[in-house]
Amino acid sequence: MAGVNDEREKLHLKLLSIKDVLADAEERSSTEQGQSVKAWLTKLNKVAYEADDVLDEFQYEAIKKEVEAEMPGYAITKSVRNFFSTSNSTLFRYTMGKRLKDVLHKIDEIVQSMREFGFIKGHEVSPYTEQPQTTSMVDESEIVGREQDVHKLVKTIIDGCNGENVRVISIVGMGDLGKTTLARLIFNNQDVEMFFALRFWVSVSNDFSVDKIAKSMIDYQTKENSNLHGDNMELLQLRLREIIGSKRYLLVLDDVWSVNPSKWEELENMLRCSSVGSVVVVTSRIETVASTMKPVRHDLEHLNEHDSWTIFRRRAFGSGVEECADLVKIGEEIVKKCGGVPLAIKSLGMLLSEKSKERDWQAILDSKSWEKGFEDADDVLHKQILHALRVSYDHLPPHVKQCFAFCVVFPKGHVLDQETLIQLWIANGFIQCEGTIQPEDKGEAVINMLKRRYFIQPVKFNYGSYHGKLKFSMHDLIHDLALSLLNNENLTLNSGRNSTKSSTDLNHFLLEDPTSLRSFLSLNDRSTGQKYPMWKRQMVKLSRPSSLRAFEFCTYPYLTKLPTNMKHIRYLDLSRSSIRELPEEMSTFYHLQTLKLSHCHNLFKLPKGMRYMRSLRQIYINGCYQLKRVPPGLGQLKKLRTLTNYIVDNDAGCQITELQDLDLHGKLKIYNLREVKRSSDAAKTNIFSKKNLDKLLLSWCLPGYTDWEADNSNDVLNALKPHKGLKVLEILQYGGVEFPDWMRDREMFQSLVELSLDGCERCKNLPQVNLLPALEFLKLCNMHELTHICDDGTLQLRGDNISQQFFPKLKMVCLRNLKSLKGWHTNENLKLELPQVELMAVYNCPILKGMPHVPKCKRLEIKENGNFQN
Repeated sequence: MAGVNDEREKLHLKLLSIKDVLADAEERSSTEQGQSVKAWLTKLNKVAYEADDVLDEFQYEAIKKEVEAEMPGYAITKSVRNFFSTSNSTLFRYTMGKRLKDVLHKIDEIVQSMREFGFIKGHEVSPYTEQPQTTSMVDESEIVGREQDVHKLVKTIIDGCNGENVRVISIVGMGDLGKTTLARLIFNNQDVEMFFALRFWVSVSNDFSVDKIAKSMIDYQTKENSNLHGDNMELLQLRLREIIGSKRYLLVLDDVWSVNPSKWEELENMLRCSSVGSVVVVTSRIETVASTMKPVRHDLEHLNEHDSWTIFRRRAFGSGVEECADLVKIGEEIVKKCGGVPLAIKSLGMLLSEKSKERDWQAILDSKSWEKGFEDADDVLHKQILHALRVSYDHLPPHVKQCFAFCVVFPKGHVLDQETLIQLWIANGFIQCEGTIQPEDKGEAVINMLKRRYFIQPVKFNYGSYHGKLKFSMHDLIHDLALSLLNNENLTLNSGRNSTKSSTDLNHFLLEDPTSLRSFLSLNDRSTGQKYPMWKRQMVKLSRPSSLRAFEFCTYPYLTKLPTNMKHIRYLDLSRSSIRELPEEMSTFYHLQTLKLSHCHNLFKLPKGMRYMRSLRQIYINGCYQLKRVPPGLGQLKKLRTLTNYIVDNDAGCQITELQDLDLHGKLKIYNLREVKRSSDAAKTNIFSKKNLDKLLLSWCLPGYTDWEADNSNDVLNALKPHKGLKVLEILQYGGVEFPDWMRDREMFQSLVELSLDGCERCKNLPQVNLLPALEFLKLCNMHELTHICDDGTLQLRGDNISQQFFPKLKMVCLRNLKSLKGWHTNENLKLELPQVELMAVYNCPILKGMPHVPKCKRLEIKENGNFQN
């Protein structure tokens, strides 16, 4: 192998030499040499993928040899060993040596062309300094130049009632003039909030679907993700009309791109059940949308120079950059080039806040990116804005540029999940380990940089309990920029037609040649029979050898068998599919990092050789209720960071002690704790030392079950004490009479946001949950011995100030099947208040006699409470 190893080293060094000049090559692609440089970059891109595949196979073979040396006790079949036919080392050396020489020859040609271009080595952007994270809330102090718009629209909404049940008001303007921001300001205006009994916010984008709008309105008010779907429109309408009743409401339909007149008429008819004075506010950049809805129209103008400078100044100066006359002069010229559009102004302002030298500011003003490209832009102003955003993009580090450009595989308006996006970046090699820095941490740094430059924007969800998931969206102008950068990638969009001009109905991303396929992502929410033949054809393509790194085929019930030839696979998502078992051959997916099988309701078996999948970092098996056990030896997966479910068993390699040495992050659900025979085994899991866990579920039964017969509950729960920074704690089917001392320690739960206790039938008392400072969600179910919710001694000590101390941040409460619950406290004369609660649901609490005052409650559901007195 010595000769092959020498060739590998040559390939590695040549790739490094090319990497050193990439920044200069990319900049020159917008000069007079543009076309030839772009052709060189395209060729480089293709060969780099080939080189990556070759090096990847060498790494795969090395892992395979390590595993085979350790697996004498593992009864692996011959078919599994030969799943990838490179077990013959002589054949492997010959085949790979030939491929390696072929790639080296192509690389030599690229290096020769590189020398002819004379690219400058080490032409890099300035290093990025980590900055504070932004939030998704609108800070009114940051809004500039829209005061008159807000005043005018609020007056129109409140004073313009003319006897109509529903009036429509549209806010129209080009991309990122601030239509959504203006709508939020109106939505949160105090006068508007008092005028309307109900308010709904729905992001529409390119899919104006009446059933989706109705479902979003229901979810917004109920604060939960409902199970209603558009296949039963009658149920959706009934539920929505039940919520609205005869109340006056405000509905914001944000970012509407298109609307069919018949669909608009259908929605209008559904919304007419309210009282006089209800208002629908529509934001859109499309003129025809406004004309279809026949609304009162408000045209949003560009910011003037004074307001544009104010926005820029707030971002560019103050964080280490002095506001001197020379920088102000350059900055004013840069702002003029942004066309009065906030997005471009903010992005460049944040870029320049990282640069304190005049020459750096002047270089940005003189950049050639202000002049070249975007010939297909809608108009001159659109082109001007894209130029401004391109300047900001040019000053991103190379790996951040790759990550940003990848985001175009998602359609406009698509909500991006941070965790998933980072995993896809890692799978495609855009982010790699560096020393002790984990790739997920580097991915978060990339997210923060893109947020800081306004290339992605946080999305806030208004329903559901705390899940800790961070979501983002990409503005359509930013999406246009990203799409323009992918001319070197041969994309297949829609149903197989090559296109880089429009991606409003993008369904998946893949390279034209199936053998060089890198990512296959199915982004549909629900499958249909009509679409299945297309996906079946794609699956046939995937049965051939490929370079696939990421495969997502979730929510498709037709998928019952896993594609083969996935030697390079890093990311595999089969969530919500009908797959029943994963083949044992899958244990040879040695490069696989992320495995997602959430809500595969038919899945009952995982490969027993999973412990040999050395690269696994995330395993998602939540919602797989047919899965009664996990494979043995998962504790050997030393890189594992996420394991959503662990099912305890007494067989070798399946005990709770397998969790002992795993540095788990995020969410962990431990089921079947009744099988833990000794509390000392539970203590060995070191739950307290797992400081990166945010959410912990402890259940004494199997997933989806509610039965329990355990006499170990008290000791085991006492041994599973978590760390003090936990955000979510769920305890199911606990059989003890009392909760352990650590649950009564108020210092333990200073960060706890969600607490759920279900099936703890023998417990008569709760911990001091009423004093938890961060608690927002409380769920108590099936606790038949519980008589009161809070510690009365604590309440009496607080005297007349009780209402201020009683659940200070609680927003959502669910009480269900509490047969002995008499009240929130024993003293019926105490008047308690839940100052922040917005949703209160009480079901089947037959002897509950009273409730605290809930001044901010938006939804109160009380069912099957025979003796309830309000």
